[in-house]
Amino acid sequence: MGRYIVKRLLQAIPTLLGITVITFLVLRLSGDPAYMVLGETATREAVATYRAQHGLDKPLHLQYLQFMRGALTGDFGNSLRYQEPVGRLLLSRLPATVELSLAAILFSLLVGVPVGLLSATRPASAEDFVIRALALLGQAIPGFFLGIVLIMLFSVHLHWFPTGGRGGFQHLVLPTVTLGAFMVALIARFTRSSLRDVLGQDYIRTARAKGLYRRRVILRHAFKNALIPVVTITGLQTAAVFSGAIVTETVFSWPGLGRFMVQAVYGRDFPVVQATVILITGVVVLINLIVDLIYGFVDPRIQYA
Repeated sequence: MGRYIVKRLLQAIPTLLGITVITFLVLRLSGDPAYMVLGETATREAVATYRAQHGLDKPLHLQYLQFMRGALTGDFGNSLRYQEPVGRLLLSRLPATVELSLAAILFSLLVGVPVGLLSATRPASAEDFVIRALALLGQAIPGFFLGIVLIMLFSVHLHWFPTGGRGGFQHLVLPTVTLGAFMVALIARFTRSSLRDVLGQDYIRTARAKGLYRRRVILRHAFKNALIPVVTITGLQTAAVFSGAIVTETVFSWPGLGRFMVQAVYGRDFPVVQATVILITGVVVLINLIVDLIYGFVDPRIQYA
């Protein structure tokens, strides 16, 4: 397994390099950050001085090499807007994003798996119809729209939850539901589909013919073998939740990495955007590796080469 992990990490290097190149070039095409910081009325001399101070007057390939040299040592430079080390700024906002992402994932699993299990064990019933309809609706509604609707209903009209910000449990509820709604629907559908396939296998019919209790057949024999697709989609969506928190954090003014990166994009704060993209990409790669390793625990037949 150790060799497999090393192999996967080496395979991730081209992905990370490609992401850094694309991000670097796209940011440079978006405009000159000197005018965003100094203002449109800044003199040419002031702009030239600012560009020279931050290395923006160098050729693109030299800027990229300088950035990568620092990134390899954990130094992403200073923010053009805040004039503070980017690493310190990201670390101060990382806990908020991790908190929201983990809450959304936990919410998705606690709701999606039982709902999918209920739908699979009661096909063609009223519960099954309602669950499938809600799952389709949950996948169709954009996150930003759902967030606004939840704010209007539960914050503005009912006054149950705050409209935004980070604080206690009440501040976490609406962003968690918004971020996890799509994942709940997806996990419920995959759980239902996978479990329905397993319940039609011969060994399940044999277990039932032996007189085993229905609950034991489902939970002990069928459910475990139906977990592989569920684990796969959960892993992929976990990465998507972490990177997709940008919209939710913006809607609810959640002080995490996503909202911070949006502000950096608008302000053309190149070092912040580049470092955030690298961090999110690294998390996505790591999560995918962890999911692959979980396969071996769920299904011992899987071997790692």
